[in-house]
Amino acid sequence: MTSEVVPQSYETWQQPDGSTRQVQTSNGTSTTDDFPSTDRPDPPDAPTPASMKQWVLSQGDGTGAGVFLNRLNERSLDTVLTPQQSAGILRALASFDGIEYHGGVQDRSGRTGLAFSVEFDFGGLPKKQTAIFDPDTGKLLAYEEMLTEDAGELNVRIPSVTEYTTHLSSSYSN
Repeated sequence: MTSEVVPQSYETWQQPDGSTRQVQTSNGTSTTDDFPSTDRPDPPDAPTPASMKQWVLSQGDGTGAGVFLNRLNERSLDTVLTPQQSAGILRALASFDGIEYHGGVQDRSGRTGLAFSVEFDFGGLPKKQTAIFDPDTGKLLAYEEMLTEDAGELNVRIPSVTEYTTHLSSSYSN
């Protein structure tokens, strides 16, 4: 088996009716997909740590910190959170056992953020999942998964980053 890094860029637009358009660019080629509105719940308007935790974890199995970070990354691909919702996310994150705070770091695009991580075997292999948040807004800036002990069938050295997402911008537009 061989492994390679394949950078991908995603741009997602959600329409007022809930339908989405996503443009994925990989190796210089772009593809556009349109998706109908789904029954995915919106984040709570009056966020609490418990309601934000429930919102993030509402789709799929699992309830631990690693699942929370993974799903938060997925949700952040097409959801714009208010400052109050972002604060609820950070408070929900603080409620998990095993979360480590690493202080100020720079993400891969050079932005300063606050890093939190958890050791987890979500997906079958032991990994360290790290989320970096904007210290002023609480928005998720970046998410990373790094294999820490065992690469399984993958042809990579340990430690090895196997996934990285940089959230460059998220906003509403007309």
